[in-house]
Amino acid sequence: MGNTYYQTLSQSPSSTMRDLSIAQAAENRHRINCLAEVVGVLLGGIIAAIGIHGLCTLPQKHNERS
Repeated sequence: MGNTYYQTLSQSPSSTMRDLSIAQAAENRHRINCLAEVVGVLLGGIIAAIGIHGLCTLPQKHNERS
């Protein structure tokens, strides 16, 4: 959808200013959602890396049975 829909709508003689505003708002909403998804994935990766690092740096327990 995105930019091509907005471009097609802007070149149509029957489109109104309201139609263009709605199409532009939909495009902006899509861009913000994509940004939020990328930020969520990056934060998830950071949290996973911190967890793996924490597991790797745990002190080893020695079982001494005599």
